[in-house]
Amino acid sequence: MPRFPHRRRLAYATCFSVLGLVLLGAATTFDAGAAAFFSAWCAVCLLILAAAYFRSWPRVFGKTDAGRLRPARAVVMAPYVLLSVIVWRLQNLFLDRQPWSRITPNLFVGRRCHVAMLPPGTTLVIDVTAEFLTPRSIRESVPFLCSPTLDGCAPTLEQCRAAFESVSWDSHPVVYVCCANGAGRSVTFVAMFLGWLGRAGSAEEAITMIRQARREAGPGTDQRAFLVENFPVRPGETSAASHENSAQPG
Repeated sequence: MPRFPHRRRLAYATCFSVLGLVLLGAATTFDAGAAAFFSAWCAVCLLILAAAYFRSWPRVFGKTDAGRLRPARAVVMAPYVLLSVIVWRLQNLFLDRQPWSRITPNLFVGRRCHVAMLPPGTTLVIDVTAEFLTPRSIRESVPFLCSPTLDGCAPTLEQCRAAFESVSWDSHPVVYVCCANGAGRSVTFVAMFLGWLGRAGSAEEAITMIRQARREAGPGTDQRAFLVENFPVRPGETSAASHENSAQPG
């Protein structure tokens, strides 16, 4: 396990703290007006985000089980959310990345996308982003589950168990796990899922399986540390792997 398993989360927290303080200082140099207000707004947003990273609090954006952001928190955190949306759209526009990859016949991993771009036959979407809305087209047409996780961080063991236990391979034979770009958070989640299903014997084996299917996959330091420490999370007495195998076409 890495010597400092939470270093990326703490690095994010430190970076946001410094940027927030700089913007707060800048706000005091402006005359009262739009520039001062916007600078202070961004500063407050970043300082709250820094606290969320220090405390590992993914609900900072107000992501609900319904896939929406709570209005009050969405307003406060709007500068970061809007920047995230812009960066996400530019990445999708200019980077040659496949939207999703198949890891097993029933399990897919990839980036946030609209319903028309989902893997064929998707019957359940697990959205692990904290800062984005679940796309409306998915909310209105496909069963979904929200398990908010901060960018660059790993989910909790409780999040993994809750999500995996909610999957029935009889009613949800095709599961799609997505984060912003399908590289870190969703890959970590799917790696744990492979352990749950008995498809991988170690964290490294799970990551290798995913990377063979998806070249963008690259869990960060904190995410790898989480996998090494907690892999494999196991189901109860009923074998999830046997359920998945029985659900797969012959």
